[in-house]
Amino acid sequence: MATFTDGGRGVPVPIEDFTDVVRFVAAERGSLDDFDVVLEGWTTPENASEVVAPYAAAGLTWWIEAMGWWRGDVDAARDRILAGPPR
Repeated sequence: MATFTDGGRGVPVPIEDFTDVVRFVAAERGSLDDFDVVLEGWTTPENASEVVAPYAAAGLTWWIEAMGWWRGDVDAARDRILAGPPR
């Protein structure tokens, strides 16, 4: 998986840890039916699929694209939104 240098705002949870948490929650609940697994992080249009795919494979149902001030101005946020989700 890619590592990002972004002023301390890298990939929020290593995929191995995320997978362990999803398995734990599934075991405690009995299943993940009717349960959403959400994670916030950031991607670029070029790396979105690479970043999000392992989390989706581990049970992620929603990716929240972080759009903090540290990502740039309003135009940068608009450009990222218009680029759309991972394909």
